[in-house]
Amino acid sequence: MAEAALPHPRAGLWEWDSKAAGKKQICLSGQVLTVLEARPGCPVTRRVKTADGSYVVEAACADGPVKTTWARAHGDFSSAFSVDIQLGDVTDHADARYLGPCPAGRHPDDQP
Repeated sequence: MAEAALPHPRAGLWEWDSKAAGKKQICLSGQVLTVLEARPGCPVTRRVKTADGSYVVEAACADGPVKTTWARAHGDFSSAFSVDIQLGDVTDHADARYLGPCPAGRHPDDQP
């Protein structure tokens, strides 16, 4: 496993189906998903692309109630992908499916 650049999902409207938050539509800009990026006070300790094509990011937090974070993303990031997240003791799984361009007037959020 080697350190790798993180995936950029296709810009546009996606259906985001999360076990924790339910189903919603989000407009993505084509940037790296925020769930895969480092959080303030939580530097990344490991960022790899695994043999099965998944991207795994781990971080250790110095302060606050969450001491570790972990995220795994897998898919083609053009038509579909899935994300598993662990923030301390809290876990979630989400599946995303590309729906098309963002509607006129709707700005990319990048926050699932």
